[in-house]
Amino acid sequence: MIEVGTEVSKIRKTIDELLELQKTFTIYSEDDGMVTYIKEWNGTKKKVGSTISPWEPAIASLPDLTKMESRTYSNEVDIRKIKKDLKVKVGFDAFPDIELDGIVTEVANVGETKAGSDIKLFQVLIKLNGTNKNIRPGMTTSNKILTKQEDNVLMMPLEAIFSKDSISYTYVKSGLSIEKRQVELGSSNNEVIIVNKGLKENDVVYLNKPEDLDDKSITLLK
Repeated sequence: MIEVGTEVSKIRKTIDELLELQKTFTIYSEDDGMVTYIKEWNGTKKKVGSTISPWEPAIASLPDLTKMESRTYSNEVDIRKIKKDLKVKVGFDAFPDIELDGIVTEVANVGETKAGSDIKLFQVLIKLNGTNKNIRPGMTTSNKILTKQEDNVLMMPLEAIFSKDSISYTYVKSGLSIEKRQVELGSSNNEVIIVNKGLKENDVVYLNKPEDLDDKSITLLK
C-alpha cells in the first residue's frame, strides 16, 4: 500500500505540473483584433497536431488592420511601367462597392515562375492608404495602378480598332451609311486607346466589323 500510495503521489504531481504548463499555453492579447494563424513552410496554416519548433515558436499573430498591404503580380511586359510611389485603386472581390486608395511601395527586381506557367511574374507590393471594417487579411483584391495620366483626350474602345497594311482604321456611322476611316492612335491601356486624329467627339464607331464591308475603301487622313 505504501508503494502504491507513493506512485499515486508521483502521478498526481505530474498531472498538477502538466495542468500548470497547460495554463501557459493560453495567450492573452493586450489589444482587440483578429487572430491569424502562422503558415507552415508549405503554405498551410498551423493547426491541432502541428509541430512547434524552438526556432519558429510563433503560432498566431494579431495583424494591425489599420496598416494593410495588397500583393499583386505583373508580367514582364508591363513591369517596366510600374514604379515606386505610383497611385493605385484597390478593389475587393468580396465587396465590389468598396475601393481604397493605395500606393506602390515595392517592385521586385527578379521575376518568379508560377506553377503551371512559363510566364515570369514580378511581385508588386501596395500600401493601402486607409481601411474598412469589412476588409480582412487574405481577401482577393483587384489593383488598378495608374502608370500614366492624360487629360482632355478623345478615347475609343480597343475592340473598335482594326488594321491592314500598317494602317489603323475604324468603322464610323455616317448618316445612313458606314465609313471605313483611318485613325491616328496614341497611348492605350487594356480597355481603351487615345485617338489623336481621325475622329471627333460623339462619333459612333462599331466594335465589330460590319458585314459586306471588307472591300470598302478607307478614308485616309489628310
